[in-house]
Amino acid sequence: MAKNNIIFDKKLLQLNAKRYQNDFNNYNFIHHQIANKIYEDLTFNKRFYQKVLEINNKDDYLKLLLKSKNIAGSYLSTNADIICDEEFLPFKKSSFDLIISNLNLQFINQVEYFLTQCHEILTDQGTLIITFFGEDNLAQLNQAIRYSENQIYQAISPRMIPTIDIKTAGQLMLKAGFINPIADLEEIVSEFKDVEDLLYYLKFANLGNILIKKTRRFFNKKLLTSLIDYYQNNFKNDHGYYLATFKIITIIAQKK
Repeated sequence: MAKNNIIFDKKLLQLNAKRYQNDFNNYNFIHHQIANKIYEDLTFNKRFYQKVLEINNKDDYLKLLLKSKNIAGSYLSTNADIICDEEFLPFKKSSFDLIISNLNLQFINQVEYFLTQCHEILTDQGTLIITFFGEDNLAQLNQAIRYSENQIYQAISPRMIPTIDIKTAGQLMLKAGFINPIADLEEIVSEFKDVEDLLYYLKFANLGNILIKKTRRFFNKKLLTSLIDYYQNNFKNDHGYYLATFKIITIIAQKK
């Protein structure tokens, strides 16, 4: 990704992080579910990591799972050990033997540069674990938005963030100098009592639209009503819940 190709408004991401950090406890189920998977992977690995960095941690959930006092957390808001933008990591070379980034990569502008920084601050044979929303994430919502916008505005606007597919992510890891990347794709089908609940979840989990090139077409009541009607007719299960499918990629790789 070219350095002048800035897609996401990181200042807005930081503002939202501070604005919604007190609400995250009620909207953390995807983050915690993937944190559990990371914990299982590390337990299976049976390797002891002395110095660990969790990038952009929203809370201390993973730290408590690992029962380690040697995990440094970095985040854009004020609840972490180190306050920084994950695209500019302020650490010396070979500072950590494990770096974890849980559901952050989808909002990084310079993915290749970010991975290169992670490579530099890892010790030899250090491990990087990254998870992020992958291709076709929230396909139901994307389809409903596209249909509703086309019906109301006769046009489609950029409302969903672009994603990286699993093959491209693996290639970027190799390009950054990592070896033996192991990639895994997981689908989590979640139930929401209504579409507003899904939209609230995305908002308070800080997973909303932070694209710089936003549409000027407002998400008004007419658009929301159309979206709900489309969801009702296509993605409502027999129990009366709306389905949303999260596609999450996990990649584990090592530094030589």
